[in-house]
Amino acid sequence: MIKLSPMSAGEYTNYVKRLIPNFAEELGRTGELSKNEALIKSNQIVGELLPRGLQTENHFLFNVKSGANDQIVGILYFALQESGSDRSVFIYDIEIYDQFKGKGFGTEVMRSAEDLAHDLGAVEIWLHVFANNTAANRLYTKLGYKVKKEFLGQNGEVTSRRMAKSLFTR
Repeated sequence: MIKLSPMSAGEYTNYVKRLIPNFAEELGRTGELSKNEALIKSNQIVGELLPRGLQTENHFLFNVKSGANDQIVGILYFALQESGSDRSVFIYDIEIYDQFKGKGFGTEVMRSAEDLAHDLGAVEIWLHVFANNTAANRLYTKLGYKVKKEFLGQNGEVTSRRMAKSLFTR
């Protein structure tokens, strides 16, 4: 059992310090950007997504805690998006820390995200996953997420996928 706890200002600062280089590393793995370009792009994207940090409207950042002992086992970051009369949630980041992987926390976080998205009136939940993250790709497929778009690298290989799940089929 997990609990989602909103990040404090200090936790957010530490999260962003890890997020930017980690995201840059993933961007660099696609082979389309140099290390420096990936870091610049990562900084730019995070700045655009969270211009007001934790106060950015419709953006939700949580620590994932083990229900057994309140230990932080990961994070969840998503945003509520509106398009006309439809609402959706886009998961920007989900991470289960290495020492806690393989214990079911990822599945629980995804189900909790779906519950929160439903409570916010969303009809779909979306995410972007790098192709080399086989465990995440397997989990999302198992949970009913469908590939909506694939992104190709310069060599023509799939580098990442956009996936979605309807919340009407829950």
